[in-house]
Amino acid sequence: MKIPGLSPQRWQEIDSLFEQALERPPAERSQWLESACSHDPELHRAVRELLESANAAQSQLGESLSEFAEPLLNELRTELDVEDPSGLPQNAMVGPYRVLREIGRGGMGTVYLAERADAQFRKQVALKVVKRGMDTDEVLRRFRYERQILASLEHPHIARLYDGGATDDGRPYLVMEYIEGQPITRYSDEHRLDVDDRLRLFTAVCEAVQFAHRNLVVHRDIKPSNILVTADGCVKLLDFGIAKLLSPNEPAADLRTRTELRLLTPEYAAPEQLRGEPVTTASDTYALGVVLYQLLTGRRPKRGTGIERPSAVIGGSRRAPANDAEQSAIVGVADRRRSTPHRLRRRLQGDLDTIVLRALAEEPDRRYASAEELLADIRRHLAGMPVAARGDSVAYRAAKFVRRNRVGVLAASLAILSLIGGLSAALWQAKTASRERDVARLERARAEQVSSFVLSLFEAADPLADRREVNESLSVRDLIDRGAQRLRQDLANQPRLRAQMITTLGRVYINLGMYDSAEALLKEVLEDPSAPEASDKTRALALAALAEVHDWRGEYGKADSLYQEMAALYESQHWPPDDDFIRALSARAVIVSKLGRNEEAAALHERAMQLVYAQKAERGKLYVDVLNNVGVHYHGLGQYARAEPLFREALAVERSLVPPDHPRLVPTLNNLASAIHYQGRYDEAAALYKEAIAIARRAYGEDHFFIGKFLENLATLYDDQGAYEEAEPLYREALRIGVATLGANSPTVAMTKRNFALNRHAVGEFAEAVRLLRESVAALEAELGSNHLYTGIATASLGRSVTAAGRPDEGLELLRKGLAVLKKELPAGHWRIHSVQADIAAALGARGDFSVAEQLLLDSYAALREQKGENDYSTV
Repeated sequence: MKIPGLSPQRWQEIDSLFEQALERPPAERSQWLESACSHDPELHRAVRELLESANAAQSQLGESLSEFAEPLLNELRTELDVEDPSGLPQNAMVGPYRVLREIGRGGMGTVYLAERADAQFRKQVALKVVKRGMDTDEVLRRFRYERQILASLEHPHIARLYDGGATDDGRPYLVMEYIEGQPITRYSDEHRLDVDDRLRLFTAVCEAVQFAHRNLVVHRDIKPSNILVTADGCVKLLDFGIAKLLSPNEPAADLRTRTELRLLTPEYAAPEQLRGEPVTTASDTYALGVVLYQLLTGRRPKRGTGIERPSAVIGGSRRAPANDAEQSAIVGVADRRRSTPHRLRRRLQGDLDTIVLRALAEEPDRRYASAEELLADIRRHLAGMPVAARGDSVAYRAAKFVRRNRVGVLAASLAILSLIGGLSAALWQAKTASRERDVARLERARAEQVSSFVLSLFEAADPLADRREVNESLSVRDLIDRGAQRLRQDLANQPRLRAQMITTLGRVYINLGMYDSAEALLKEVLEDPSAPEASDKTRALALAALAEVHDWRGEYGKADSLYQEMAALYESQHWPPDDDFIRALSARAVIVSKLGRNEEAAALHERAMQLVYAQKAERGKLYVDVLNNVGVHYHGLGQYARAEPLFREALAVERSLVPPDHPRLVPTLNNLASAIHYQGRYDEAAALYKEAIAIARRAYGEDHFFIGKFLENLATLYDDQGAYEEAEPLYREALRIGVATLGANSPTVAMTKRNFALNRHAVGEFAEAVRLLRESVAALEAELGSNHLYTGIATASLGRSVTAAGRPDEGLELLRKGLAVLKKELPAGHWRIHSVQADIAAALGARGDFSVAEQLLLDSYAALREQKGENDYSTV
């Protein structure tokens, strides 16, 4: 658009009329403009063309009219070579802040990237300045409210307000947290987040809006461009600049009369907003529904007689896609969600269709009343629980039970199928030695027993069953408990079959992270005088399973003894080394390494690999397990570069065997992430940690041991990057899960406390660090002994924190004690040894022994720099 021959004064007149027109309802703009420009047809034409361009953009892009118009205005200013009267040049000073560059424009003003010039505020900030012409008394009053609103909203997912003031010419400005990120929709697409990961990202948005609602603030302009996601996946909600403060100090009716407060983005605005009616928390819920619709389907809902269900958008409507281009677009949408159109449509049907449509209801009283209600339903859906929007039908609750407990139900079902398979083989063998009628009778009897067991296992989960105890809270643990009790009753006279089934159920408990229950069942098999004789491999399998329980708990000595007992049983019975034996041998090698017997561990690993290769079978699950364990061995020795290719090969084989979101991938993903992490490739490692966490959450829920361990690993990565605030909540959640699943005195939990203590030390919380480390050392000494590597590491960490807390004499004693263990357990020159020597130097310095401290510190730093590089976190 070109308007030749305009003077700067003429342009300012067009600009002012255009913005005044934007602040009026669309239906009133034409009549108002004709009246305002009745004396000047050229002025009328110029403003009308700007409005027509903006109206077109509104319907196609969903952006606010003022936002879309700004580039057009800039283009006109450039063509006319007119300086923007509201702009600030680079290096301009606004209070104590220096402008670096412009980063955005809106209907009210301009946002700049700036920094504090007096070096008192080191972070870069976003500086929002009201444009000239907008600094009326009404706008200035609104800006004061904006500052008040932002100052009250301290939340991790809301951009913070740092400062505020007025420019030299009287225009107000705000200094806000500068967020370098992408709109949530673009971030999700570029990272190819699946539906569950998108929902988890969306819950952070809901949490922020919920917090604002609890503080009596309605955002009023929620849209993707106001929801940024940083490179590390942190969600930040921006721009409460047009929010309405629900406060008795400011009558709501008074606020509704102000045209400036009706700035909004039409495609995301609730129907009542467009009608100019009172705005409530349900208005924000509508906008959240639009964003959720877009996250799930790749497009915004079309307003009209009825909003199309999200699943129908993905080719699920009765009509087929209109053309190849539309079908291609649907395929692209599904691919960006790591799915196919068919799978994505199935994923959206049901709960998500219902949740989204309820959020987008035309009438406010039919929507979720607040972000809190919407958030609750999203969380219920992710947890596999019935959502409030779907009602409470019996059939629906029954289906949700099975889906929520799919891992346990599947594990139990597979256990039964494997037992049926074993019974079939035994019956086939019996058939060759007995009369067919006897075999048939035996087959019928055992089939009835297995069928009865299966029915009893799941009967209580049937909401239609005529039983008073049936309820939705029944868990997989309840099912397995019922199954074990039924086995004890019905198979009392068949100890071999009972032991096989109970051992299988014990393995199910291990897979679910229920170690206490697993131990009880497995000990029942091993201690039952009527259990199978030593010649039955069921006992060997029970020994290996119980050893695994003790391994997860960090009780390595007990695990080692059980694995040795299993190996002795194989030897005494002259059984050849089968898959179960090889897997146990490899697992024992990891245990022996954890106990500090590294040479013995290496020999065991070598034997396990030789046995795998001797099988000359196709590489499968056993190969992956053994390869992973060898990688864990090298990882434990600090040889991360040597461990990485082993984990990569294991992951490649595993991916060829299972679907992309199968829980079997989780341990290998975590192992590979850890090896990469400790080589300093943090971004690559973080992506793998997060993939492992996402798969584990879908498979196991929120409270499985795996989740806690992976959260802890991600937290340590954040620590290594110096992002201590981001790491802290992950540690606390990991510790909660660890205590709940393993017990407060587990060595594994003790090492979690040690790692969390490092985080607290880094932020100066020395008292909490010392408390955590004393608990850690006590637990490790009780289980592993004072000379174990882990105990030495925790003891040295305690010495460091005690020194920092102002007790260098005590700290020095602990540091030297820890160093003695590390020197015994680690190779000479290991980086941990040099790190502790550096801490000893610090303790000596704190006591005043500066010359000794200086030389020790220089020696340690030189060695660390040579081993790990100048930029490695541990070197710093």
